[in-house]
Amino acid sequence: MSRTPLPKPKPEEIENFPFDVKGAFVRRVGAYVYVAITYTKVDENGKKLSRCHDIGRVVDNKYYPMEEFWRTFMRGGKRREKPSDVVVRAYTKLAPGTVRRPKPKYQEGLPDPATIENYPHDVPGARILRNGKILYVVVTTYYRTNGSNRHVHQYLGKIRDGRFYTMEEYRQFDTRGRRPAKKEEEQA
Repeated sequence: MSRTPLPKPKPEEIENFPFDVKGAFVRRVGAYVYVAITYTKVDENGKKLSRCHDIGRVVDNKYYPMEEFWRTFMRGGKRREKPSDVVVRAYTKLAPGTVRRPKPKYQEGLPDPATIENYPHDVPGARILRNGKILYVVVTTYYRTNGSNRHVHQYLGKIRDGRFYTMEEYRQFDTRGRRPAKKEEEQA
């Protein structure tokens, strides 16, 4: 019992076919139709390696780029009920060998020590370290143990609202670090 292969559509029959992409061609994998490009790489031995990269899918004789396809269709090829405008925080493939990375969680960077009030400029090696949303001022000591590099942070204090507090001064705040604890309640 032999199976006849499914017919492959011609590029002229496909709506929105990317004729401007050099070397784009139609290929069929099982029941799915892809638009792909071929690129050649040379490995370290001088051997040519030819690879195929899918740039889009064809559904109902209409071409969709891969990013649009995954926004519009589900895994089985069924159309999504509601198009999602949510940006997925994952690695997405752009072109062969390139990856777009997600934005960092805390993108705003560290503050300039010159703008911090009461910053310990006289301590050599003092620097700002972020742990989650908390900013610390630390001095890092590096050493070697059993053939591996190690480090230890000596915490000098915390930065809160643009001001440096030593660890002893910071203990006067309540447990959440939001407002100063009242000293009258401690005396009572």
